[in-house]
Amino acid sequence: MRRIDAVDGLQSSEPKAAVAEANLNDGFGCAQSVFAAFAEDIGMDRETALRIAGPFGGGIGGTGRTCGAVTGALMVIGYLYGRTDPEDAETKLANNARVQELMALVEDREGTTLCREILNGYDISDPEQHELARQEGLFETGCQKTVGDTAEILEALLTRWQGAAPGSSVQG
Repeated sequence: MRRIDAVDGLQSSEPKAAVAEANLNDGFGCAQSVFAAFAEDIGMDRETALRIAGPFGGGIGGTGRTCGAVTGALMVIGYLYGRTDPEDAETKLANNARVQELMALVEDREGTTLCREILNGYDISDPEQHELARQEGLFETGCQKTVGDTAEILEALLTRWQGAAPGSSVQG
């Protein structure tokens, strides 16, 4: 069975946004929350997904760069559609189109794909700024919304990509 077949008819009847948000509420990072929400669907156990995605939270290791929810979604795309042959330029281009589509939809909905911008400019690698972001509730508002929205967008894209070429539009 090809990995892409594993997502056929997403396993859970619960929307992936709700699963990802519950993961975040349980204390996992944004990347872990999104990636683990799709783990069963891609044929991966939850613990492995949590371990793989762990370093990507906080905009990749707390640096405030690309949002963890986005990197978690990109890991799902890479696992399902990534190339394994360095000569396979067609798969690389198709995967790049999928990545760009997801990122554009998230940016359209959130206004950014950068963790630091979602957190109103706070540098969460600085303990004082991290605490200020926490006190303002930004992890519960900005992160919660972005995790849910990104999982929802990814779920819609995966469903559409089952039988379509990358690049066709999905409502965000």
